[in-house]
Amino acid sequence: MALITVAGIPRSTYYYWEKRLNREDKYSKVKAAIQSIYHEHKGRYGYRRITKEIKKYGFSHNPKTINRLMNEMGVYWVRSILIQSMRFF
Repeated sequence: MALITVAGIPRSTYYYWEKRLNREDKYSKVKAAIQSIYHEHKGRYGYRRITKEIKKYGFSHNPKTINRLMNEMGVYWVRSILIQSMRFF
């Protein structure tokens, strides 16, 4: 309780944040599926393709949610060299 008085926050705020930080991540299974799909396709799939692939795993999430999770995880699609070279033709 000394921490609450030093920080100058209400006791209810302290317990609210403690409960919130100890909560399980509700997207942990989806993140694992995203990671496996991403590595399976060598980073060539963006959020749209991953959203379609994830439906095969039994998850149905909005593409914006998948995009947000991918950004949080630091997973981005990689342009292949072939696509970059064909851009000039």
